[in-house]
Amino acid sequence: MFKSKTKILQLMVTLAASAFLLVPTIMSVLAGVTVNYFKGISSGLTLKWVYKVWELYADSIFLSMWLAVCCLIVTLIIGLPAAYGLARHPGRLSRLLEEFISLPLAVPGLALALALLQLYGSMKGFRASWTFILVGHVLYTLPFMVRSILAVLALSLIHI
Repeated sequence: MFKSKTKILQLMVTLAASAFLLVPTIMSVLAGVTVNYFKGISSGLTLKWVYKVWELYADSIFLSMWLAVCCLIVTLIIGLPAAYGLARHPGRLSRLLEEFISLPLAVPGLALALALLQLYGSMKGFRASWTFILVGHVLYTLPFMVRSILAVLALSLIHI
């Protein structure tokens, strides 16, 4: 199976990278379910810390899931017709619109967030609501949705 030294080296690098990612994750999980982290599993297992974290962050977790679902729905509602229109009418104008839609990808997410805060700074009610976060997420994720749908539509229109 491993006849060359290159394959063995590739396997070793892959295993080292996996360990580099998995060991801290396993240690964090163990820290959350042991009675005393410094004694380890021998101190016993508990879900007390998990319940504490859940009590503190359950609302934030549910808000994040709600925002993710809403962002998916909004990007589908906007991105699907936009990608379909761009794919059905190729040309200079559609390429220009595609580049305009992809513009948020050229701007770092933090700069986009700061620009939104600056733009809607006077609208206190909107800035304090979850819809403000949704607008930022949609602006940031819409280019990915449009590009993905465009790629699929380009392939399907070629085969028609």
